[in-house]
Amino acid sequence: MFMRFVEEIKSRITDHSKYLLIIILCVASNNSYSKPLVKMQTTAGDIPLELYDGNAPITVKNFLYYVSSGAYNNTFIHRSDPGFVVQGGGYYWAGSEWGDVMTAPNYVYPSVLSLGAILNEPGLSNVRGTIAMARKGGIENSATTQWFFNMGDNSSFLDYTDGGFTVFGKVRENGMTVVDNINGFPRYNLNAPPLSDCSYYSTSKGPYCEVPVVNYTNPDIPIMQDNLVLLTSVFEDANSDNIPDQDQMNVTSIWNSNQRYLSFFTFKSGDVLLVDEIDPAVIDVIGAPDKDYKIVEIFQGIQQIRVESVNSGDGSVEIIAILPELSRPGGYYVYGKTPDNLEDHWYEFNYDKNTGTGVEFLDNVLIIHLVDGQRGDSDLSINGTISMGLGAPVNLIDPPNVDSIPNIFGNMITYISPEGTIIEVTEQNPANIGPTVNDQSFPGDQYILFSQGVQWVVVKNISSPEGKVVVELIFPEGVKLDSYYLYGRTADNMEYHWYEFSFDGTTGAIITGNIVKLHLVDGGRGDSDLTVNGNIDIAGGAVQMAPLDNEGIVDASSSSGCALSLRKSNESLAGSWILVVFYLLFLKLHGRHVLKD
Repeated sequence: MFMRFVEEIKSRITDHSKYLLIIILCVASNNSYSKPLVKMQTTAGDIPLELYDGNAPITVKNFLYYVSSGAYNNTFIHRSDPGFVVQGGGYYWAGSEWGDVMTAPNYVYPSVLSLGAILNEPGLSNVRGTIAMARKGGIENSATTQWFFNMGDNSSFLDYTDGGFTVFGKVRENGMTVVDNINGFPRYNLNAPPLSDCSYYSTSKGPYCEVPVVNYTNPDIPIMQDNLVLLTSVFEDANSDNIPDQDQMNVTSIWNSNQRYLSFFTFKSGDVLLVDEIDPAVIDVIGAPDKDYKIVEIFQGIQQIRVESVNSGDGSVEIIAILPELSRPGGYYVYGKTPDNLEDHWYEFNYDKNTGTGVEFLDNVLIIHLVDGQRGDSDLSINGTISMGLGAPVNLIDPPNVDSIPNIFGNMITYISPEGTIIEVTEQNPANIGPTVNDQSFPGDQYILFSQGVQWVVVKNISSPEGKVVVELIFPEGVKLDSYYLYGRTADNMEYHWYEFSFDGTTGAIITGNIVKLHLVDGGRGDSDLTVNGNIDIAGGAVQMAPLDNEGIVDASSSSGCALSLRKSNESLAGSWILVVFYLLFLKLHGRHVLKD
């Protein structure tokens, strides 16, 4: 299914980056690919499953052990209660040598060998289409190998009985059609006497009271294998290609150090993909990755990835890594050698179009681009094998004194206050701007462009002598900035108004390229409340300025941002420019104390 789609895309598009993007968009848009995937192939049809490793990790890991060991292969569905459950995972068909199972004394079908009972993990509801663990009556932590499909909404009963029954996955695609068909098959009692009483109130029921059977009309003839619903094969199918992952060298799945399930696969069946989870204690030996102004958090474990028998003409390999659902890594780090540093070290493995190596991100899906002998291959040798060393998806977290936000145009701006302080930055949304403001004192011969938006900034925990603070703003490289404007009170004007925050020797903005340093004093000019209270509130933005043309209009079509312009005549301000003035006024509507008396 999924892999057939992949092959179709490949046949139509030769540019790797294009077809990979389309494929991954397809993967990420379908949440089922972010969870462990299992295929049950039965004599009644296929039942695809997705498992909830985040909600029931113990149960999922237990179930997948039986799957990967082949323990469920050739078992049969031994219970079907119409509208309630369909149950399996317990017994094998022993073959016709057992004779007439209806009369064989003390007959017991061979059981799936249990690894022992597991802890109950209730929480998800037993609604139609889910799969849950069966267990012994009245004993909460007694689930072993058996499971059941919920045929209806059984939540009012099964969610609460004896601590609740653990739901650990659901049927996907059209699998419930197959399960519904099984639930509609005639049922037969395969218990040998004296366990033949299957009445509702019987206290001596055997386990085979409600076995669904097919093509069985003569009760005088023993039920044979062809009359049962057999699970011919149950296997993991991370890439959803209907081939057991264990039979494909280019597909592998692991449990990370946080007991979450990760899947990896390449698109070439000849690739040999090996992925090992590394004990996070290795950080104590090699150290942790770092990044300027950021805390690098390894949150999905550390993996060692190796691709053998690289068989592409240019030595390239693309690995798809599927992280747990809702994972949104902010980067990917690799520990190994690079052409510019032959010592093993952590480096950010961003995608580099020049070498064709690095990681691209799409929600919880990673595209890991590798080339034999290039950056990312730790031995830097062309030898048919790519050893990526150690790799880790990471979150890049701002420390308390750093805040990075996208402005309204999508550019990232980083604000850094002194260590020990806390900085909070909010981008202002023009759609929330309130009433108009007139008579702002902008230069009459200048066109003012807020090319990087307008932000509200609060610096807390100020403890420096005299309340002095320097906040550094880092704008995207290449951004041209001429000045910085604030909106607030000043000692000579207690009404909120715009003013140019030029440096006066104590407070103000100093601009160097794309870097702005705001010199502030608690309670002084720039602090909107003009109060010494351990906090500084500012509201404003960096601007670009240009002279008006002869008509008093400047063509800003080549610029991004919102503009304020004053014509050389003393005409009132046009409604179009006033939008930016309103950026900060909406704070008033939201109760921000920066705009309160």
